[in-house]
Amino acid sequence: MRDIWKLAWRLLAITLVAALALGVTNYVTKDPIAQQDREKNDKARQAVFEECDRFEQVDVDEAMAGAQIETLKPLEIYAAYKGDEQMGYTFKIAPKGYGGEIELTVGISFEGKVTGLTVGSNSETAGLGANATKEEFRNLFVDKDQFPLEVSKSASGDNEIQALTGATITSKAVATGVNDAMSFYQQFLSKERK
Repeated sequence: MRDIWKLAWRLLAITLVAALALGVTNYVTKDPIAQQDREKNDKARQAVFEECDRFEQVDVDEAMAGAQIETLKPLEIYAAYKGDEQMGYTFKIAPKGYGGEIELTVGISFEGKVTGLTVGSNSETAGLGANATKEEFRNLFVDKDQFPLEVSKSASGDNEIQALTGATITSKAVATGVNDAMSFYQQFLSKERK
């Protein structure tokens, strides 16, 4: 019985030390990680609205004003400004791809066109779905204004995007994310110009 108590106290001590170490590590790293996330998101917004020099966060729930949407709800929305003139919005949205969520940042101008697209963190298959991060694929969405966008093997229409070879699910997920951002813009923000 005495050996059991010794073992229990040792196990408790090891557990407390491990918990303390994890707590200290979290405390030390949480601010730098948050700063890196902010910088990554700032770069993504700048990439989809290159001419803009300022971005102001828009409250997603306030923009919806209690309305229900049938599409994926954006994680973040920022108003994009060039000087004092608002040029449009950026949307951070995360549709489900083949390997999980795909983090997208989509820029939409007041003309109803996609100004840019970045693909952030994702778990898509290397060499297939992960090719969605390549500029060649992302540029297929730029200047699109015919919605909803559809994915096909050989894009011939104005609203069609050519699928990545071997990654149709990923291609459709990215198109869905862009469609959902555009749908949210058209439903809640297109008439609001500051």
